[in-house]
Amino acid sequence: MEHWTQTAFVGGHSALDFLNTVGDHGKTRNSSRIADWESFVSWSQAAGLFSEYELRALATMGGREERRAKLAEIHNLREIAHAVLRAIAARTAPPEMALKTLEDSIKSALARASLTTRSNGFEWSVRTDDPDWMIDALGLAVENLLRTVDLERLCECGRCTWLFIDRGRGAGRRWCDMRTCGNRAKAEAFRKH
Repeated sequence: MEHWTQTAFVGGHSALDFLNTVGDHGKTRNSSRIADWESFVSWSQAAGLFSEYELRALATMGGREERRAKLAEIHNLREIAHAVLRAIAARTAPPEMALKTLEDSIKSALARASLTTRSNGFEWSVRTDDPDWMIDALGLAVENLLRTVDLERLCECGRCTWLFIDRGRGAGRRWCDMRTCGNRAKAEAFRKH
């Protein structure tokens, strides 16, 4: 099972932290850090995206085949949303098919969601009795990001594929995290000189 440290949550939004659940150290997305159901549950607990009730529902959900199928859907949503947001970060048009698929996923999630009162306003809530509730929750997190964050500040790490919101002043961040990609890039540059 994956151990989740602070360096796994550098996106600045829960949707970006979800998209960053890959273990690449370059520009590939070959290694999923949520490769099995237990790792996804562990990430969900560390990310704080789900309520305690929802976390219990995740931990006790279905059999091995059902979990494997849901995890494949989760990975698919992650990669489609990443393709769209990566293009936005690069200031280019998102791939049409990925954008359409993401739009359809968000529309489906909204159709099944309920508007819930919170202390500081409202938010969309999913129903855990729906078999797609965790996909809906992740889709709604992406919808929230697209609707509420200044996407001009969305960046992709110069070393890996992780995305983050640059909230700093000045020239801007180049790395998802200085402790990981930033240090690797500096060490690489030092070795070249």
